[in-house]
Amino acid sequence: MAAVIELSVNDVQGLCRRYFKDYAANDKEQQQAAHVNNFEVNYYKLKPISDDPAGFLGNHRYLIVEISKKNVDNQDCVEKLRFFTKSAPMEIASRMEYMEEFGVFKKEIAVYRDVLPRLQEVFEGIAPKCYYADNNWLVFEDLHQQGYKMGSGRDGLYDAEHLKCAVKNLAALHAASLVFEVKHKKKFDELHPLAVFENAYPKECSPQHVRYQNFSNAVGVFKELIKLMPKYQDKLDYILNNIHDKMAVIFKLVQTSQKYKNVFSHGDLWANNIMFQYSKYGDIPTHCRFVDFQLARYAPPMIDLITVLTIPTTREFRSKYLMEFVADYYRFMSEFLKREELTIKDFLTEEELYASLKEFRISGIIESCLFSHLTILPSELTQSLTTSTDGFSDFFDRNMATNIALTPKDIEKLCHHYLKDHGEEDNVNIELIDYNLKPVSEDLSGFFGYHRFLTVNICKNKDKDNEKTSQTIRFFTKTAPVEIESRMEYLEQFGVYKKEMSVFSEVLPKLEQIFPGISPKCYYADNTLLVLEDLNLLQYKMAAGRDGLLDYPHLKCTVKTLAAMHAASIVYEVKEKQKFNVLHAEACVENAYPLNYPKEHMRYQNFRNALKVFKELIKLMPKYQNHVEEILNNLQTKMAVIYPMAQTSNKYQNVFSHGDMWANNVMFQYDEDGKTLIQARFVDFQLARYAPPMLDLITILTIPTSREFRSQYLMDLLMDYYTFMKDFLQQQKLSIDDFIPREQFYESFKEFRVCGLIESCFFSHLTILPPECTESLAGSTDGFTDFFERKRVEICLKAFNTDRVYRERLTDMLEDLVDNYVLEK
Repeated sequence: MAAVIELSVNDVQGLCRRYFKDYAANDKEQQQAAHVNNFEVNYYKLKPISDDPAGFLGNHRYLIVEISKKNVDNQDCVEKLRFFTKSAPMEIASRMEYMEEFGVFKKEIAVYRDVLPRLQEVFEGIAPKCYYADNNWLVFEDLHQQGYKMGSGRDGLYDAEHLKCAVKNLAALHAASLVFEVKHKKKFDELHPLAVFENAYPKECSPQHVRYQNFSNAVGVFKELIKLMPKYQDKLDYILNNIHDKMAVIFKLVQTSQKYKNVFSHGDLWANNIMFQYSKYGDIPTHCRFVDFQLARYAPPMIDLITVLTIPTTREFRSKYLMEFVADYYRFMSEFLKREELTIKDFLTEEELYASLKEFRISGIIESCLFSHLTILPSELTQSLTTSTDGFSDFFDRNMATNIALTPKDIEKLCHHYLKDHGEEDNVNIELIDYNLKPVSEDLSGFFGYHRFLTVNICKNKDKDNEKTSQTIRFFTKTAPVEIESRMEYLEQFGVYKKEMSVFSEVLPKLEQIFPGISPKCYYADNTLLVLEDLNLLQYKMAAGRDGLLDYPHLKCTVKTLAAMHAASIVYEVKEKQKFNVLHAEACVENAYPLNYPKEHMRYQNFRNALKVFKELIKLMPKYQNHVEEILNNLQTKMAVIYPMAQTSNKYQNVFSHGDMWANNVMFQYDEDGKTLIQARFVDFQLARYAPPMLDLITILTIPTSREFRSQYLMDLLMDYYTFMKDFLQQQKLSIDDFIPREQFYESFKEFRVCGLIESCFFSHLTILPPECTESLAGSTDGFTDFFERKRVEICLKAFNTDRVYRERLTDMLEDLVDNYVLEK
């Protein structure tokens, strides 16, 4: 526990003075003792309430204060006071970031400091008295010392007696709000806007906002749970397709209404936010008070009412008692207003009450799901959320977001496909036991998507009479970051997911029929989800280190697979008697370097932003100090040639091309001892194109190599590729001379060599960034936007000045480009 307390002696003296003032007002016989202005604070300390002092959104502790004062006989005495405190979890950065965006402490301090004291002047006993509210700290009277306690068990349910008590206190809160408005002749949200701004379901909430992310993640949970419910198997697709939109109405329903009367509302009425005081024998609740006003709002009273009548009740209970409790609320409300000589019908008629019940009833059900899937979790699952630094982020950012847009039937189909690929007969019967998603690594977010393992447990047999055998199958999945608006907007304009779905579902299966082993097998490709075979289980892994370099054996293995893919493309065209880009236009559209787009297009913006980086780096290179102005003036023109050169050629043979050939997009298979290289497969086809084969080839021979390496091995690797290409085509009784004559091959090398250097600079100024720079790019909502739109130069300059690997690699690339193409004579 963090035992640091941010209350000064003056703060503690002030809150004790306010406590004594309340004591005097409530106990007339002890006024002399209560009106103690002359006391001294001996010491004060924090004490945990339990072994788990931290809640989800704050730390709860007792504040123990020892004071010296005079008693009624004017004798010196020592007294200990105990208060309940709530403080922001300042020591846990991830939770504080969440809370600050959520706005909960700022609001609750405003409620306890400015609102509740005034409402409790109208009707007492709505909430605990607050003696200090400032600087992320709240200090209250200790309701436990007055016999207050929570009224529900592990299931979070109330009986009728507890609900009636809660409804009465809710009527007092809402009635006090109406009385307050009448007295001040202004709307509550005008008098106290900070206390009632909508932070649970913000009206204009972007998908990257913390609350919309929470909502989307929760809906993902509900989808997974619904898949496991036999009742809905026949309607599963319809439910999964519609549940998000049906539940999203909550964002509109909870806003300040133009139709119904609005009141100051608690906004968070579930079982643990209501504390009950009991009769002498401790079995019947006599009064209750509300706590935790972090989601307070200004809204129709039915929002609070239907919430408290839904979250802590069952469907069966509501069918019996709901209307009765709605009537009780209206009666209590009427009685409270009569005390202030007001008539309820001037604010809320019975017709309006029941019309609002019909309209807002769905909000109670939605709130019940959104609250309870977290609040009723067993303690062994929630302990780490509140006690560890990472637990909170793990739940809200990662573990909740494991929804996958596949039905059990979809998963059975891909398992059948997998088993068939691995030699099983078509008549094998599969029974799906369970499945789950887990991140591939601690850093599960890539720049363009999430990478997770889908693990499926099945039982199988060949006929129903045979004994069943169990099997676990693991797939690799890639999903778009749909909950991060800025990244999805970028990806949609870039067109990468749409293209990759087309490549894996339509193109690669046809090419692999000609020459297998080009890429991982794909078992599902639709919407924004890819399910692929897990190459890790086949001993595949990446080969490059931090510097992104590959050696000769790995590059020779790579160019062999590249030759197979390009040759398969030619064979496919010959068989189909049509050009590849006609057969599969969507898979070949040029999205990395598009032509004839407005200058505001994001790929042109990326090009300009990258140029800014290169210019700043060149300024730091001593070699070019005498030519800086010439280089900077010519750099854009020299590098912009990549745009026309990346297009489909009218001069050279075109092939289906990967378009993104750097080290991390090639996975290598090794033998069991992990030393002998067997083959390579390509992943990530988001930039596929239809272009001369040299474009892919010179890219993979430049990005993961140094200038010195190329001077020794480039020509050998070119010849390796050509030989492999020739052999693959001969297997299909085709001659390479009919498609890529040797002279034309080397002519294209001379023409496209600059593309390899340009691509090397464009890719590597991002991909070789040190981890401390890239963590924020992939791991935060704003990091991606920061890099691509705002802070690219700043981040890259920092890396160049502080990281040796980054500096050496970028210097090597830029020098080769500048020496041979920018300053060429």
